[in-house]
Amino acid sequence: MADYPNILVGIITCKRPKMLAHLLDSLAQQTIFNTDINIEIVIVDNDAEQGAKDVFDQYSDKIQCEMQYLNEVKRGIPFARNKVLEHAINRQTEYIAFIDDDETANPGWLLTMYKIITSEAVDAVKGPVISLLPENAPSWAIKEVKKKSNRKEGEQIEGLATNNVIFSSKLIVEKGLRFDEIYALSGGSDIDFFQRAARLGSQHIWTNHVQVYEKIPESRLTLKWEFQRSFRVGATNTFSSIQQRGVGYGIKRYSLKIIARLLFGPLLLITTGIFSAKMRLLSIRWIGSAIGHFLGFFRILGSEYSDIHGE
Repeated sequence: MADYPNILVGIITCKRPKMLAHLLDSLAQQTIFNTDINIEIVIVDNDAEQGAKDVFDQYSDKIQCEMQYLNEVKRGIPFARNKVLEHAINRQTEYIAFIDDDETANPGWLLTMYKIITSEAVDAVKGPVISLLPENAPSWAIKEVKKKSNRKEGEQIEGLATNNVIFSSKLIVEKGLRFDEIYALSGGSDIDFFQRAARLGSQHIWTNHVQVYEKIPESRLTLKWEFQRSFRVGATNTFSSIQQRGVGYGIKRYSLKIIARLLFGPLLLITTGIFSAKMRLLSIRWIGSAIGHFLGFFRILGSEYSDIHGE
């Protein structure tokens, strides 16, 4: 058995101590602790006031593995994620897993992820996130949650989110990849990271066998937030595409989508959107997406993560 962690679990947190505690409760039950696999959990607190330190202290003796608390005062998710990567390099970790601080995992989560990435001999594995809504959630949100993913087991994918993922440290050691800090408050640095990895030959697959659960706060169940999220995704997708493949590719890929959604989004909103919550949601998403895709050409990415949702 190696004298360093085989798997490092990275958790980025900022001013959400209750959610972090729920996550750590679920990690304490992981069945992987019953194996000879070495595990280390690293919590990077992206809060200059170190609001997560008390939670870390409460759980440092409750979880059956080494735990580290790190503080990153530069506000922004990629700064904190890169701190995890640097720690992983220093510890010579073989695999890195990420899970969000507002999620919880089943007991077999990490062991199953490890088995899949090693047995399939790929560079990264991504699983689904199941949204848990509050009791008073609007009907449109309930319908959205009930939609099933159409991704197939073992499907090849490029851009991955870090809300339920495991990947080889080769991506950061041999390929030299880091999360791009230009996405500090906009989000999207994870998708960009794995897209760049794929362009360098990295192999990523999807699995339906490993789910995690995300608690959705009421503040994210508004049309304003849906617009903001659609704007951010559109802007960061366009900007990332231009960074990786050039302006010509961005124009070819997004120009028709921008025009169509700017035309039909408002039309849908003032017609069927008046009477149908489903159509209203779709129109808001189309408008936000179109504006985001357009402004992404000018490196205007928004600041979705400047506000903290949840506690």
